[in-house]
Amino acid sequence: GSVLESDLSNGYPKEDEFAAKALRVTESVCREKRQQIVDKFPPLNRFLTGYDLKNALNEDGDRFDITRVLCGAEGSLAFITEAK
Repeated sequence: GSVLESDLSNGYPKEDEFAAKALRVTESVCREKRQQIVDKFPPLNRFLTGYDLKNALNEDGDRFDITRVLCGAEGSLAFITEAK
């Protein structure tokens, strides 16, 4: 498998890695469907289950947080082997 660093302050993973491709596609979908996600996502006071697509992008839309998607996936998208 490949490793995905969730701290993207140093940039994306290497282009040829599966993790980089998955990250780019996920971010792209969240950006392209942003208005639909905001309009249809139910008002919740917690995001422990399901993919937190509504909060994957910050309010300004300039920062994508893949951990919002992965943490609600209940192990169906990735295995987290180390966390800080």
